[in-house]
Amino acid sequence: MIDLLITLERLLCAGGIALAVSLAADVGAQEMDLDDILGGFEDEDVFELPDPDSSEASDTEPQDGWAQYVDFVGATSLGLSYNVDPHRSSLGPPPDVETGTYYGNLQRLRLRADLQVDVDLPSDWRLRSQFFAFYDFAYPIHGQEKYTQSVIDDYLLEAEILDLWVAGSVTPWLDLKLGRQVVDWGRSESLRVTDVWNPLNNREPGLVDIEDLRLPVTMARADFFVGSWNFSALIAPEIRFDYDPPEGSDFFPIFSPSELPQPPPGAPTREEIFASFTSMEAAAFSRENGDQVVDRWGSTPEYGFAATGIFSGWDLSFYLARLYQNQTTSVVNLPDLNGIAFLNRDDRVTMVGAGGNYVVDTWLFKAEIAFYDELDYDYLKPNPSFTDPAVDLPYVGGQGEFSRVDWMVGLEYSGFRDTSLVFEVAHRRVLDYEPLLQFLPNYVYQDTVETALRASREFLRSRLRMHALGVVILNNAGLQGAFMRLWFEYELGEALLVDAGYLQYFGLEQIPFNSWERNNRLFAKIKFSFD
Repeated sequence: MIDLLITLERLLCAGGIALAVSLAADVGAQEMDLDDILGGFEDEDVFELPDPDSSEASDTEPQDGWAQYVDFVGATSLGLSYNVDPHRSSLGPPPDVETGTYYGNLQRLRLRADLQVDVDLPSDWRLRSQFFAFYDFAYPIHGQEKYTQSVIDDYLLEAEILDLWVAGSVTPWLDLKLGRQVVDWGRSESLRVTDVWNPLNNREPGLVDIEDLRLPVTMARADFFVGSWNFSALIAPEIRFDYDPPEGSDFFPIFSPSELPQPPPGAPTREEIFASFTSMEAAAFSRENGDQVVDRWGSTPEYGFAATGIFSGWDLSFYLARLYQNQTTSVVNLPDLNGIAFLNRDDRVTMVGAGGNYVVDTWLFKAEIAFYDELDYDYLKPNPSFTDPAVDLPYVGGQGEFSRVDWMVGLEYSGFRDTSLVFEVAHRRVLDYEPLLQFLPNYVYQDTVETALRASREFLRSRLRMHALGVVILNNAGLQGAFMRLWFEYELGEALLVDAGYLQYFGLEQIPFNSWERNNRLFAKIKFSFD
């Protein structure tokens, strides 16, 4: 408990310093226009088609040929990160799996290209295609043979189509959007409760915001407009799951004997049992195995419905979704131990939720609540029939189906000039809880509390933007972990942007933060945009 208080005290002190620096420059309260505040309420995916007769369209110079229908925008960037504390990962490539991979000094030197193409189609329809590719020079610099194949596959070279959709109006009250896209049902900037549609890229946790982590999913979306209400129906035939740190990454967790349930009488000790699988090949920890992973295409589609009303000073949404269980725990890619499978079963869950915003002067109040049903867990339990260590396994696999209630409340203040302060807290409670869920492989406690504090301020006529973000996660056992990110963005020119910062993790007792706390790093990026 003392360690918990000390850790929280450090976080609060760091956050207080960041806030003090941000606010000291100007504490004069500024009144905000209500329409400006409400501008962020609307679902980012409710698209609006350009009006060809608008004044904005008439002010632009006429273009010839295809150029008047096609718009190209893109960017090239070079990003790097530097590990402050040299360390080794929990697993390494054969033959020295247990030795792990050395992670020190330069961790990332990534050259990335992004391209977005927008095409104006007949009848005011629009097509968008967004693509990215990157190559990370850090791995050939250090030697690719020093990393597991899974790390090379995920971090060295990647190219992917992000958005690829066509959108338009069928009638004045019906819009359609077809293709790979992002749908954000959430109100929170840093925590997820009702934001369920897009999986996340979690390969480097905490390095960027959620809005930059969402992975687009192919779906068909219809929006019906009735007065102040927007009714949405969605169906997604493409099934995607989170991108998690692979075996051999320095974010892949380190396991210990204490994370096993107490074995039955007469069985080997937890230390002896744990030693039997610590020398496994790294491939044993891969999530890609057998029929337990739902096919990306051809599986039963996901679907959902939403109703959103936007009014003067407030809005309200209701949600219903039938989805595949993405990730129910913060620990992933666990091994198959002695014939007992530890892989997440990708079963379907039902989510019923609601969310809303309310504005009072320069204060924005936000809230979300969700009920999740049919959450499936596989867990270890002591073998009740254990008698002979030479014949019987000390553990057998258990299975259970559970429900969970999540809620989030948040407060955003914009009364200081060029400054935004956001505080959010979320609580998750598993109903009809099974205590064995807290052990390997799930690490799920009955209650989990997440808090996020964010401060942002602009300087030099918005050319310089400084940010601070702190996230703390607590559960029934105490502090699971936390991270703090401090960074800035500076516009060197109209098309040239540089950002840099520092990311630090906290947590000594619970997985996965007990290994992440050594992953503190500096990061920077320079980006050139073009159109």
